Amino acid sequence: MLIENYNITFPKEITSIEDKMFFYFNCFDLEKIAKHSLEVATEAKRLAPQFQIDEEKAYFAALLHDIGNVVPSEKQLLLAKELKLHVVEAEEILPFLLHQKLSAYLAEKIFLVTDQELLSAMACHTTLKAQATGLDKLIFISDKVKWDHSDRAPFLDDVEQALTVSLNQACLVYLEWAFNQGMPVIHPMFQEAYNELKHS
Repeated sequence: MLIENYNITFPKEITSIEDKMFFYFNCFDLEKIAKHSLEVATEAKRLAPQFQIDEEKAYFAALLHDIGNVVPSEKQLLLAKELKLHVVEAEEILPFLLHQKLSAYLAEKIFLVTDQELLSAMACHTTLKAQATGLDKLIFISDKVKWDHSDRAPFLDDVEQALTVSLNQACLVYLEWAFNQGMPVIHPMFQEAYNELKHS
């Protein structure tokens, strides 16, 4: 089974969640994503008190938000179907969108995460979703603020300004920016989150 390729055992001396995250990504030569994950976690922890969100939960969820990316994009759809995860048409067209669901799955199975709040935040960090919790929104926007490209995020100034107003406003600013870029596919979770925030 494909999932066996991503099932590892952590050495006994590796106990902290940071070290486990780095060890896991390093097993797949993905140091760049590990670095991005730490940056997102640091940002999420920094922003958490501003929105009355638990700092440690924010940090933990952000550290593991991208572990689904150990699965190459071309294999994410195959693995999702093997695991019998719910796959929508947008994910069939653009399988990379599945990495958020795979992150939650691997966090539960490999890192033994049982907290449903943490798993929820991982599972919607790319698209967001309707009725998102504060933690969901915080991990979503921290991931966007810590843009993992070499250039400066074109939406960064607007999102940071919106964060001085509310977490909802910051998420809406990013969602509107993404819509205006002419997205190749629109994930239904993204659309539902946008509709909810636009009319809230």
